[in-house]
Amino acid sequence: MSVAPVAAAEVPKRIYIAPDDHTDYMWSASAEAYADYFPRALDAYLDQIDATETLPADQQARWNTDGSLWMWEYERQRTPAQMQRLMNRVRDGHISMPLNTLVEVRGSMPLEAQLRDMYYAGRLERRFGVRFTLGIAMENQTQPLGLGSVFAGAGARYSWKGVCACATQVTASGERLNPAYWWTGPDGSRLLTKWMSLEHRLPSAVDGNGNQGPGGYAEARYPREVVPFVTSDATFRSHWPYDVIGLIGQGWDDAELIIPLSDRVNSFPAVAQDLSDAGRRVIVSNTEDFFRDFERTYGTSLPSEQVSYGNEWELALASIAEKSARVRRAVEKLRSAEALATIVALQDPAFLNGRESDRDAAWRAVGLFFEHDIVGGGVIGDGARIVFQEAQVATIERYVDRLLADARARMSQLVPTVTVGKRFFVFNALGYSRTAPAEVPYPGTGPFSVVVAGTTTPLPAEAIGSGSERRIRFLATSVPSIGYRLYDIRDVAPASALADTARFEGGVLITSRYRIVMDGRGAIQSLIEPGRSGREWVRADGGRALNDLGEGTGTVVLESNGPVSATLRADIDGPQPRTVRLTVYAGSGQIDLENRISAGFDDLKTYSFPFAIDKPLVRHEEVGAVIPARQAASGGISTRTQNSLYEWLTLGHFADMTSGNGRDGVTLSNSDAYFMRLGRSDPHRLDITTPRIDVLAGGRINGLGLPGQGGDTQFLHRFSLLPHAAYNQNTAMRFALEAQNPLVTGPATGPVKGALLASKAWSLFSPSSSQALVWAVKPAEEGIAAGVIVRMWNQNRLPVTAGLRLQQRYTAATIQRTTSIETDVAADDPVAVPDPTALRGNQIGTFRIKIP
Repeated sequence: MSVAPVAAAEVPKRIYIAPDDHTDYMWSASAEAYADYFPRALDAYLDQIDATETLPADQQARWNTDGSLWMWEYERQRTPAQMQRLMNRVRDGHISMPLNTLVEVRGSMPLEAQLRDMYYAGRLERRFGVRFTLGIAMENQTQPLGLGSVFAGAGARYSWKGVCACATQVTASGERLNPAYWWTGPDGSRLLTKWMSLEHRLPSAVDGNGNQGPGGYAEARYPREVVPFVTSDATFRSHWPYDVIGLIGQGWDDAELIIPLSDRVNSFPAVAQDLSDAGRRVIVSNTEDFFRDFERTYGTSLPSEQVSYGNEWELALASIAEKSARVRRAVEKLRSAEALATIVALQDPAFLNGRESDRDAAWRAVGLFFEHDIVGGGVIGDGARIVFQEAQVATIERYVDRLLADARARMSQLVPTVTVGKRFFVFNALGYSRTAPAEVPYPGTGPFSVVVAGTTTPLPAEAIGSGSERRIRFLATSVPSIGYRLYDIRDVAPASALADTARFEGGVLITSRYRIVMDGRGAIQSLIEPGRSGREWVRADGGRALNDLGEGTGTVVLESNGPVSATLRADIDGPQPRTVRLTVYAGSGQIDLENRISAGFDDLKTYSFPFAIDKPLVRHEEVGAVIPARQAASGGISTRTQNSLYEWLTLGHFADMTSGNGRDGVTLSNSDAYFMRLGRSDPHRLDITTPRIDVLAGGRINGLGLPGQGGDTQFLHRFSLLPHAAYNQNTAMRFALEAQNPLVTGPATGPVKGALLASKAWSLFSPSSSQALVWAVKPAEEGIAAGVIVRMWNQNRLPVTAGLRLQQRYTAATIQRTTSIETDVAADDPVAVPDPTALRGNQIGTFRIKIP
C-alpha cells in the first residue's frame, strides 16, 4: 500500500547528504587500482574529518564506504595505529561501513555464502568494539525477500537501495510504491529501508544517465543541484512525502576518474554550509544518522513490505555455470568440513592453528565472486574477469578442501583402530541421527562384509567402481547427530547374500517402490509408484520428460546393482554429449540424478521436470527464506508487485511441487544450479498453472554475463527426487540436506587403547526441537577457546526453543546468543531476546557454546 504524507515533528526540512564511492570493482578500474585507491581515499577523508571537527556537527566531513573491502585493504596496507585511527572514526560516527564486502548480486547466493561475506565485518566489530548497522544490495533492479532477514540476523537495522535502470527487463524499475518501508522477513525481522522512486528530472547536463539523482545509486553525486531539487520539486515531494530526506552516494561508476578525490573531499561540508537556510538543514551524513532521524520521526507510520522481486543481474552466474556450481558445492561441503573440524579441535585445539589467513581469504573470495560486475564488460575486459572469477573459486575450494581433508586425517588418529580387520569412522554433519549409504575405498577384489563395530551382523553392502576407484557402498545405520559411529570391514562374505535393490527388465527399472523408465537422453519417461495405486509422476510437456536436457541420443544400461543401490547409466551423443546416472536405494524413496556434460556451450539450456500434479503449488528456498512461488492474490506470502521479474526464480537447496488438494507432491533437491522457471513464465508473467519446473543449466540471459561459459567444457548437475504425501517444509529441507551432504568416512588409525575418542559412537549434541534444523556447526572465528558456533534454522511457522542437548562431558557449557556473524548479543541489544535459545517462526539463529 502507498503511504500518505505525514507531517514532520519539526521544521525546517532535514536533508542528509552522504558521500561515498560506489565501487564498480574491475568495471571502472582494475583490482590493483582499487587496492591503491581505497586507503588513499580513506586517508584523505580522515584528514578532512580532523580538519573540520571544530565546525558545527552538520558541516563536519563524513564518509561512507560501500563495502568492508575498503577496510580490509586499509588494514593490509597501513599500520595498526592508522587502523585504530580509522576505527575510532567509525565509532564516533564520522565513517560508516556496511556489512557486505562490496556490492554483490545477492539474490541467489547460498545462505552461508551470504553470511561468510560479512564475517570480516564481524571480526572488526569484536576487535574494535563497534557495530555495523547497514546492509546494502544496490544497482541491480531486483531483490530477494529473505535477504532482509539475512541482514537483520547479522545485526543490520537499515538498508538503502538505488538502482541503475539499465541492462534491465523490469518495466518500471524506477517507480516505487513505497519509497520508505519496513522490509519484513518471514521470521518477523525488519529493516528500515529507503528505496526511492528514480527521479529523471535533474538537468540532463548534470545527470545524463538518469541514475545520478534520487533513486539512483549515486543520489548525491551533484549535491549543489540535488539539494534545491528535493526541496522544491513538486513531483519529488509527492513521491517522498517526508521532511527528513536522505541522499546517499556520490561516486557513481568512476572511482576518481571524473571527479578528482580532492574535489570530493572538500565538497560536502561546503554544501552543508552554503545551502542551509531557514527552510532546510543540510547535514553531511554517515547514512546511519539519516536512518536514526527518519526512524524517530516516521518509524511508527511506515508500511511493511514482504516482497520478493525475483532475479536479474544474478542471472549472470549462469554464464559461468560450472564455476558458480563449484562455489555452491564448496559452500555446501563447508558444513561437513567445519563440523568435523569442531569435533577435532575440541580434542586438539592446535588443529586450527595457521588456518586463519586461508579462511579469511576464502570468506573474502565468496563476496568477490558474486560482485555485481559479473554481468560483464568494464575496463578490464571479459577475459580478465573470467580469470578473476576462477581465482575466487580456487581460493574458496582450497580452504574448504584442505580443512575437510585435514579434519578427516586428524579424526582418523583420534578414534581407536582394531588389531584384526579394518575399522573406519562414519561422520554425520547434520543435527539428527541418520541412516544412509556411506562409501569407503576398497581396492581389493576379495569377499568382504561390513558390520557395526562390536557386532557381528553384516550390513547391506556392495562393491562399486573398479581398479583404484573401487569402493564399498554400505548402509550406515543410526549415525549420531554431529557425531560418528565406527564400522569394521571383514575379509569374509556374509553368510547369506541379500537381495539386489532392483531388476532391469524390458527397459524398466523395478524396485520395491518404483517402476522407472529412463530413455536414451537420460530423461525419465515414466515414474510409477505401484503402492500408491499406480501413481504416475511424469506428465511430459512439450516433448520433454523429467531430467530432460532435450537433445541427443544414447543407450541405457544397468551399471550396478546390489543390496544397497542400483544405477542406470545413459551415454548420450549430440550437441551436448553427456553421461546421466540414475540411482535408487533399497528401502528409500530417494532417486538421485547425476548429469555430466562434456562440451562447452553459450546458448541457454535447461533440465525439464514436468510432473503429473494438478493445480500445482511450488515452494522454493530463495535467500534465507522458503516461500511459495505465487503472488499474494493467488495465496502466496511473497507479494510480487511492480519492479519484479518472474521468469527465473532462485532455486536453493530444494523446490517442492504439491498438488492443489495438498495430498501429494514431489521434492526436487538441487545440488549445483541456481535458478528455475515455472512452466511458461516469462519476465513479466508468473505461470502457476503448468506443472513443470525448468532448471537453468546455463546460458546468457538478456545478454548478462561472460562468454563461452568462461572456457569450461565439463559441467555437473545433480538432482534428487522424493515423491511424498502432504508437504512438510522440515521434511523437504531435511531431504535436500541429506542428498547434498553425504556421510564422511575415514580409516580409524588411533591407538587400540587410550584413543581420545574411545567410544564406538559419539555425538556432540542433538537439538531438542525437530523443527529447528542445525544449519552450521563450526569453531568460533577466534578459535575453539572462544566456543563452538551453532546456527539453526526453524523450519516451522511457529516459535520453538532450540535447546541443545550436549554430551554429558559438556554439561557445564554455557549458551550465548550471537548475531549470524558471531558478535555476542548483549541483554540490552536491540535484537536481544529474553531466552537466548528462542527462535521465532522461520528464524535463523546463531549461538555460541562456551565449553570449559
